[in-house]
Amino acid sequence: MDTDQNITLLKTILENLDHPEKLNDHPWVKRQFMAEFRRSNPDWRDRPAGSQLVEAVFRIFEKLKPERPPRQGLRLDTRWGEFGLLAAMYFAPYRFGIPTPATLRAAWQEIDRAILLFVFGTPADIPLEDRQRYRLVGGEPEIAANSTISDWHRKGLEHLAGVIIHYEGSLATRKSSTSKRKNQVQVVFKTVLFCLLAVLLVGVAWTGYSAWRITQRLRSVEENSQTLLELSRSATEPAQLDKAGQTVASLRADLQELETESSGFLRLAPYFAWLPVYGGDLSQAPQLLEMGKQLSIAGDEVFRAAAPVIAAMKEKGTSGGILDLLGGLQDDGTRLLAAQSALAQARTARQNIQTEKLSTRFQSILIDRIDPLLSSMQGAFPVDDVLAMARLAPRLLGAIGNGPQTYLIMIQNEDELRPTGGFLSAVGKMVLENGRLNELSFESSELVDDLSKPYPQAPWQLDEYMRAEILLLRDANWFTDFPTTVKWVRFLYAYTRPQAVNGVIALDQHVIVELLRQVGPLQVEGASEPVSSENVLTYMRTAKEQKPPEGISAKNWDRKQFISRLADPLMKKLMAGDSKLMQKVSGVLIRLLDEKHIMLQSDDPEMNALLRQKNWDGAVKPPANSDFLMLVDSNVGFNKTSAVVDESLKYQLDLTNLENPTAQVTVSQANKAAGSDACLQLRGLSESDAQKDYRINDCYWSYLRLYTPAGSVLTASTPHIIPAGWALREQEIPARTDTLEEDIQGIQAFGTLLVVPESQALDTTFQYRLPPWVISRGEQESHWIYRLKAQKQPGTLAIPLTIQIRLPVDMAVFSPMNGLTKTTDGWEYTTNLQRDGTLEIEFGPAW
Repeated sequence: MDTDQNITLLKTILENLDHPEKLNDHPWVKRQFMAEFRRSNPDWRDRPAGSQLVEAVFRIFEKLKPERPPRQGLRLDTRWGEFGLLAAMYFAPYRFGIPTPATLRAAWQEIDRAILLFVFGTPADIPLEDRQRYRLVGGEPEIAANSTISDWHRKGLEHLAGVIIHYEGSLATRKSSTSKRKNQVQVVFKTVLFCLLAVLLVGVAWTGYSAWRITQRLRSVEENSQTLLELSRSATEPAQLDKAGQTVASLRADLQELETESSGFLRLAPYFAWLPVYGGDLSQAPQLLEMGKQLSIAGDEVFRAAAPVIAAMKEKGTSGGILDLLGGLQDDGTRLLAAQSALAQARTARQNIQTEKLSTRFQSILIDRIDPLLSSMQGAFPVDDVLAMARLAPRLLGAIGNGPQTYLIMIQNEDELRPTGGFLSAVGKMVLENGRLNELSFESSELVDDLSKPYPQAPWQLDEYMRAEILLLRDANWFTDFPTTVKWVRFLYAYTRPQAVNGVIALDQHVIVELLRQVGPLQVEGASEPVSSENVLTYMRTAKEQKPPEGISAKNWDRKQFISRLADPLMKKLMAGDSKLMQKVSGVLIRLLDEKHIMLQSDDPEMNALLRQKNWDGAVKPPANSDFLMLVDSNVGFNKTSAVVDESLKYQLDLTNLENPTAQVTVSQANKAAGSDACLQLRGLSESDAQKDYRINDCYWSYLRLYTPAGSVLTASTPHIIPAGWALREQEIPARTDTLEEDIQGIQAFGTLLVVPESQALDTTFQYRLPPWVISRGEQESHWIYRLKAQKQPGTLAIPLTIQIRLPVDMAVFSPMNGLTKTTDGWEYTTNLQRDGTLEIEFGPAW
């Protein structure tokens, strides 16, 4: 029978479960499986044919329920997904009387409920533990993509239709076979028996030999796997790593030989599923072997790439430092690329394994050991990215004969907030060669300037509000787009430091705090007590010397020598090579990159592409066909008051007119600085000498910028007047909102100057029309999709963000994401900008 035709006939049944009278003339009512249903269920014989058909299909569907609870961890269990989606969309409403979902996306929301109904019957009496065991989609952060839902629905229909047709065929075959004459059966039986005996006589010797070899291979695989399991618990010493590498290589060879020697069996394996106990394991053998082989290839290629490092570590009898490890990796790229490819193939093989067909023992191995391994590889920092960075590391560390690699370090102070993280207090130079740290030095940013040379004109805001007519290094991060800032920093640094630079690293004070949480307190030269994560901010705020030591001129004196004094013991601790510390620090660094406390730029094209992919390059990147929101503060008050300003954002979106969406942003800022002095931009200070140049308690002066999608039009705002006596130029600054041209693709920016006095709060609002393309059509013609990306300003911690959305009358949100709640006037979503955030809603007519 034609597959598409069968699916169409099945859909007709499913769409009329509530109206079985429409199915009385359905082609399937005369099928063998319906005759069998009536024979087995005499109480249904007198009911209409359509009702019989619906019940028969329902009972066949019930048998498709997987035997074990949904698999947790790596990915959603597709078998349960297909079953659960059909149950929620069609069969749970039919059997249990729950409402029928309007769409497949709505059915997704009901999958867990439908599964519980089919497994337990009465959901009210189900223990919490069982509810969690059978939860499939409830733990997902957001609804699956439409393509995934459609795929589950399609495959579920194909599976159910296939089972029905297979059942029909088996009934027809059974009926036909019983009508054959007995002597025909005997003739066939004798012929088959004779052929089997002949084959057995010819092949028994070869089969016995092959079976013996396969058995030996399986024993070797099991022994090597057990050895690796034992080594994995403590494989940090060089000798253990060497043994692990040899074991992985042996395992790879065994699995490849096993695949070759059992190729004939593997082709027949799917046909052994009917065997009791182990039939399911045999049917999945090709996929299981492929997954194991590819994992062993990935591990072997990594160990081969690291072989020189392991050998050197073994010779020295130490695990070495992190630079030794990365710099010693082979750089031909082929091995680590092969490892990446093998991992991808292993994941594909895992997806093709039908877990529910496996025996309990194999299910336990797969679910409890393999899946967590693969899941960890796809965590916050996937193994693919780790391998890519490991492959690039030798040339980034100057370890392949490519000469010293020099990196410029931007030290940004978020107490004086600027667009890319904070005031550029100091710069550092890190030189790496042959995998070794040859130089690490820091200097105050003003020491890099040479005012005898011509400098470019400063951005107009710096000139107008800070009387900075030329652009010096300390102000080079005025540009919100970090790649643009990098160009200016490198240009101005090269004025007096002409050596080649291969990349830029930007970090703020929060990075130091988080690293000290991992390494513990440090003994720092000149500090009266150990410097820890609890007191490091106080140390950095007070350690700056107020006057040069005797015999040193002010021109050559670096007030920020404390940075080098702190960096030296910190780097020594980080480079010590302790494996547990390296693991903890690696996780922290990845989080700091995700949260934009660290940003990177590399001249290596492949590395820079990886940075863009991970959003670690600090670029302002609005997605296509999406709304975009970013607020950026720039402290122009010659103070460090950003440290005591609390900020929150409210984004109110009006989509009631889909052709003319509008938005309002409200920025609320509260200055917690103690005092009530007049807001003089350069007033005299009364602080102690130790804090004379570190003014925290002061008015907050900021040039606030709002970044919106290109095509946005400002319609209203609430800028603020700056009195004449406050500003540096001693002239009143009128209330004004500027429309900015910042040459960022896909962006329209607005800006305004504001001042928040000590112990006061201030709200600033922007109202604007959004371009209509921020709303797009959904897959269903009557549905709409709205997407938003909210990008975080580097240097901030976790600014609260509230999003309020109004929709057209009589429109509803389908499958709202977690955290999106219904209000009397629309929908609301509350989050914070610890890192970039996204929001997506699908809405349409409620009927």
